[in-house]
Formats: sequence, structure tokens, C-alpha cells
Amino acid sequence: VPASAIERREQAIRSPYPVTWVDFAVGGANLHGLSDLLESVPGVRVKRYGGLGAIATPSVRGSGASQVEVFLDGVSMNSAQWGITNLSDLPVQHLDHAEIYRSGASLASGRIGIGGALHLYSRRADAPRTTFTSSAGSFDTYQNSLFHSRPVGPAQLLASYSRTESDGDFTYRYDPGTRFYNESDDSEVRRENNRFHEEGLLLKLLSPLPGGASIQAQGDWYDRRGGIAGHGNLLFDAASSEGTRRLTSLLVNAPPMAGGRFKNEASGYLLARTARFENPLLEKGLSSFPMNHETQASGARWSSAYHWIEAGQTMRVFLERRDERFTPSEDRAGASTRPGAAPPATFARERTLSYWGAENRASFANDRVSLTASVQGQESEDNFHGPVPFGRPPEARDDRHRSAFTGNA
Repeated sequence: VPASAIERREQAIRSPYPVTWVDFAVGGANLHGLSDLLESVPGVRVKRYGGLGAIATPSVRGSGASQVEVFLDGVSMNSAQWGITNLSDLPVQHLDHAEIYRSGASLASGRIGIGGALHLYSRRADAPRTTFTSSAGSFDTYQNSLFHSRPVGPAQLLASYSRTESDGDFTYRYDPGTRFYNESDDSEVRRENNRFHEEGLLLKLLSPLPGGASIQAQGDWYDRRGGIAGHGNLLFDAASSEGTRRLTSLLVNAPPMAGGRFKNEASGYLLARTARFENPLLEKGLSSFPMNHETQASGARWSSAYHWIEAGQTMRVFLERRDERFTPSEDRAGASTRPGAAPPATFARERTLSYWGAENRASFANDRVSLTASVQGQESEDNFHGPVPFGRPPEARDDRHRSAFTGNA
């Protein structure tokens, strides 16, 4: 059976690596956003690009957002398009806790990024219970969540639903670009086109198998949409964006062997995202073309651990393969028929990532002292040599670009 939150917390406390545990199950935590809760952790900074629902990216000890890996139940949430994770797309109502690693991490937690890692874990189906939470705020802001878990024969079923919406029509002082030299044209206006709506659903089924094995199937769906209000004196009336995320995963724990000392775990996942943009009024300052970007990621992981109790050692091996595909698309609605518009040029950008690692942890003095040695490696292969700053997207290449990295501790 997958490790419980109590067992994972005990592992984090005993870890020789700098790690912080954040509990989302405490009272009132689900009334806040994930960004708000993570900002309270020393060394973690969240950069926001707007208000409710706007992009928010994490930084650990000053690292860049693309250097921090964010995982949800072991699956990397970093975008195949931008290499970052938008924390606003992860409703905290579905989460149980987070483990924040500032540098290295045990292979028991999987891999980490060069700038640290945020490991997020969804809620577990434990005791039969049903909870409903509702809150309301200014500017027609509402947040509702429903959680239910129950046994279904020998299995455990969990369902969690969340919904947040807001008009965001607050009033503010508006200056038409004359802030420093003319205050006579300033006025109090109401924020327009700032609506936001999101919904999330988490389903999880955990079933025991003969011999002490278990299987867990999980589905995580998320949808968001909202207007693009603009900033400063550059305001937009009708521009909008929306996005979806679909994550499906399967986790299998093999029967323990060698008297429970040898354990194996395998999992696979499929992650699909869409990001859409519309500018129906062709407002200045934004792209005039509708966009529909699609990213897919699929992967498989395998880990094995042997606990040599007499010697106080734990040996682990970790393997993962991940295939990513990013398909940018403009003009699916026929925007190129507009006067002066160039036909869209795009191709599917593909990348294959391989990770491996081995670790040996020895404990002494009744587990008060531990010594850990590990080696990890990563190799990637893609069909593009990075984005271009201006102009049309690069063309596909016949040759593949390869890179590799190996580190030890």
C-alpha cells in the first residue's frame, strides 16, 4: 500500500536533506490558494503576475521558475511548452501535504530539479467521511469544495470537487498614462473583463491485491477560464484565455519479497494540457490571432528498495522515462484569411527524457546518524534547438539534439 502521510512525514524528518513539510489538512488551509501557503515557507518565493487565477511560479533559494520541479503524486507538472509550473492551476482543496526540497533529495521521493523541488501529494481515501466547504467574498467571489471517501468492498474510493469564481470588478484609480505630470484626467473606474472561473475534480481508487500488493488508479481534471483585463492604461474589453489539464495515472505496488525487505513499485501516467487565447475585437497590444496550444506528456517510473536491516542500510534504484510533445497552433479558426496575415507555421516539438538513480543509505546509533551516497543521471533528446526570440517558430530538424547530465552526492 502506498506510504501514508504519517509514514512520509517520518521519512522527511529523518531525511539528511533540507526538507520542509507543509500540511494542507489543517483547519482553514483549503480556504487559501497554494501560492499563499507556500509563501510562508522560508526560502520559497512565489512570483505572481496578477490577482486571483493569474500565473504564479515558485522559486526556491533564488532559483528560476524553470529550475524548480513541481510534482503531483510523483508526476512532473512542469510545462513541456515553457518548462515552468503555474501554481494557480493546482487547487489546494485536492492536496494533502507538500514536501519542499531545497537541494538534494532521497530517491524515495523521486527526482528533483537543479533549483529544488516541490512534491505535492493529493488527499488519501482513509476513513469514511464527507465534508463540504463554502466561502464567499467581495466582488462576487465564491469558493466551494466537496470531499467524499468511503470503502467499496476491500477498496477505498475518493472523490474531491472544487469550484472557484469571481467577477473581480473592484474599483481603482485610473490614469490614462499620465501618472506623473497630469492628475486632472484621473478617475475612479471599475475593473472590467476580470472574471475568473475554475473547476477541479479528483477521483482515486485504491485496491489491495493478493500477497500484500496494491493498485491505485487516479484521475485529476482541471478547467479554468477568464478574461484578460490588461494593466496600466492598456485595458482590454473582450480578450480571454482558458486552459485544461487531464492527468490519469496508475500505480502498482508489487508484493513484498524477502520477508518484506525487498519492495518494488511501478507507475505510468498520461498528462494532457490545452491553452487557448481569443481576441475577438483585435484589441491593440495583444496578438490578433486565436491560439490553441496543446501539450502531452506520458511516462513510466519504476523504483526498487531493499532494506538490509542487520546492516542498517537501505538501497534504492530509480528509473523513469518521459515523452513530451508540444504542438503550438495559431489560426485554427481561419485567422490567416484576414488581410495581411501570414499563414501559420508550426510543427510538433518532441522531447524524450530519461532519468536514473541509485542510492545507499546507512544508519548508525539507532538511526540518529545516517550516511547517504547517491548518483543520478538525466539524458534528453529533442527535435528542436530551443525557441527563437522573434519571428515564426523554427522548422523541424532531421537531426536530434541530445544532452546528458550526471551528478553524485
